[in-house]
Amino acid sequence: MIIRAMTRADLTAVTQIEEQAMSSPWTPAQLMEELNAPNSLALTAVEDGQLCGYAFYRACPPESELLHLAVHPERQRQQIGTMLLRHGLELLLSSGCTDCFLEVR
Repeated sequence: MIIRAMTRADLTAVTQIEEQAMSSPWTPAQLMEELNAPNSLALTAVEDGQLCGYAFYRACPPESELLHLAVHPERQRQQIGTMLLRHGLELLLSSGCTDCFLEVR
């Protein structure tokens, strides 16, 4: 499993996972907007060339926020979400963020 920065080329696969995994999915425009936000950290989980999960964070050191995390339904319960969370928190910590918030419905 590779955790890497999201690119525009990933947005089709991200949109497909979003629509399958979320009850109120973000639109492709919202996903693009978040990817392009100046203080956004967007990560993907890729295995064998297949994108299987992603996470969006916002950083404003010393604070950050986990905005969105999703894993393809067929790949859930395989620690992919945990890997995305850990990697994101490590990157945020290295950029000076000491707190990460999560707002839930």
